[in-house]
Order: sequence, then structure tokens, then C-alpha cells
Amino acid sequence: MTLSLEHIWRVLVGILTARSVARKRIPRLDLMALSDRDLADLNLPADVRSRLMGQRSSLDSRHRG
Repeated sequence: MTLSLEHIWRVLVGILTARSVARKRIPRLDLMALSDRDLADLNLPADVRSRLMGQRSSLDSRHRG
């Protein structure tokens, strides 16, 4: 029993597209939305944490003023 190339192609495309659809995307972590305690739990390097805290404080002052 032989399969036509068109049938083999359809089966192959069906398998490949089914896998890509089933794959779930990993959501990005929004560091600006995390609380101070959650940020401390991430164990970020000190320079990254201070830069992030500086950005958060400047955004907070813009929203308040």
C-alpha cells in the first residue's frame, strides 16, 4: 500500500501544526508589578535590584505628582 505524496504532506503538516498549537507560551514576569517582598524573594543582584527600585520610585512620584 502506497501513500501519495500529497497525503504524506497533509499528515506531516497536521502533526507539525498540532504540536506548535499545543505548546503554551510562558508569560513574561512583570518586575514592576511585583511587591517589594516578592522582589526580595527573586534574589536579584544588588545593582539590578537598586536600578529596579529606582525606576519604581520615579514612576510612583510621577503618578502622585
